[in-house]
Amino acid sequence: MRQNLLTESKAGFRLVLDPPARVGPSTATFDVVRSMVGTFRTGGAEAAAAVLVDADRAPDDEHLWAVVGELVSQLPASDGVAKALTAIQRNAGAIRNVAKGVATRRADADPKARPTLFDATGSARP
Repeated sequence: MRQNLLTESKAGFRLVLDPPARVGPSTATFDVVRSMVGTFRTGGAEAAAAVLVDADRAPDDEHLWAVVGELVSQLPASDGVAKALTAIQRNAGAIRNVAKGVATRRADADPKARPTLFDATGSARP
């Protein structure tokens, strides 16, 4: 926990808010939010939406949006991460819509992910 969530210095412990190197389906919700902050700063709503898709999270994941809200309320308003999180909250509808579109485009581009007439899970039965 100290390496991934907290850092220790002479002044005490500090919450790690730097974005992780990458996210995936097994990434913790807090890390997905950190990644959304990092990508939002450089790429806006589209980049934050892509993080949701990369992490295989539903665009309306209540836990994820609760973490965003809690961090906004806990961080000082002048903090850069808090400003990005506030912008993410304001653009939540756009981020959700873009994430749905990105997920649909990726599914359409992957023939294994497309459902067929034979199997609703996306693969034909033998």
